[in-house]
Amino acid sequence: MLNGNGGFNAYVGSNDMRDLIKMIEEGDKKAEAVVDAFHYQLCKEIGAMSVVLGGKVDQIILTGGIAYSAKTQADMKNAVEWIAPVTVYPGEDELLALAQGALRVMNGEVSLFGDKGVFDGPKPVRLLQRLITLANLKEDSIVLDFFSGSASTAHALMKTNSEKDKHCQFILVQLPEEVSDSKKDQGYKNICEIGKERIRRAGAKIKADFPLTTQNLDTGFRVYRLDESNYEKVSISPKEYKQDQLDLFANNIKADRTDLDLLYGSMLAWGVRLDLPLQTEIVDGCTIYTVNEGDLVACFSEGITDKVVAAMAGKSPLRVLFRDACFKEDAQKINIYEQFKQALDWADNDAFNNIRVI
Repeated sequence: MLNGNGGFNAYVGSNDMRDLIKMIEEGDKKAEAVVDAFHYQLCKEIGAMSVVLGGKVDQIILTGGIAYSAKTQADMKNAVEWIAPVTVYPGEDELLALAQGALRVMNGEVSLFGDKGVFDGPKPVRLLQRLITLANLKEDSIVLDFFSGSASTAHALMKTNSEKDKHCQFILVQLPEEVSDSKKDQGYKNICEIGKERIRRAGAKIKADFPLTTQNLDTGFRVYRLDESNYEKVSISPKEYKQDQLDLFANNIKADRTDLDLLYGSMLAWGVRLDLPLQTEIVDGCTIYTVNEGDLVACFSEGITDKVVAAMAGKSPLRVLFRDACFKEDAQKINIYEQFKQALDWADNDAFNNIRVI
């Protein structure tokens, strides 16, 4: 598929929408079914994304080869225009993209990585900035790129923020596809590693080029990796357990999981936003994590003391999180609930709902 043999080409022998249109006009039912399936999939993804964005969609932009097809435009508009206005960005602008790729070199964008050949045909930043402008973003809009590659969208959005004094944010999604050996030799295991480094370098370059107007420009970002549960599988019947598995009852958290894995996994389960500020501090040798000044306060260190509990309670948290290994004995765990009830004037039900031990 990476060599262009997937998609339409796998079904009808061409990836050019104009060829498929001609096939349909000549009565090719298979080509018509393939295009209809393509429309269905596109509409389904747009609908799914609109739900993720809470219905706050400003613009739906059709571009690339599908912009050649009047049928595609009509079918898509009929299906999704109720979500947001549909704009067709002509496919012939792909030629403009090629020209802007050359301009990108002249403007020094490729110099982010010197002349090491890290990029393989990245999307031109100026073209993406134009698309971002077409979307009529608000002051704090969120731009989602579900196939982010080398993070061109993040680069373009940071430039747009710097030029138009906006505070828009980006969400980039990318599978960790392997890269060529030459890129591995430069220290990049996969395309995601290249994307992360590009965001760092692009943000630094934008600030260096425009120091007077980018003092408040936020170029920070967080990286999350989709993985399996933090917990070992313990939901099996007693007769299925082996002797060496009995310690799962004492500690069911996977051995390779870090404090941050546990924290962010619990934030997801609790419905706490992942982009909130996070602070850490050490009390009596134990690390305390504070999310958004008290939305969630957590500690996963072993052997916590009353001083640690008092420091956590002093932040007036809405939610409190511990790991079972924090406590030397059950009595100490029970006492934790009483300490928070007294310190925060919580009722029994409040303590039960607001404190979790994993």
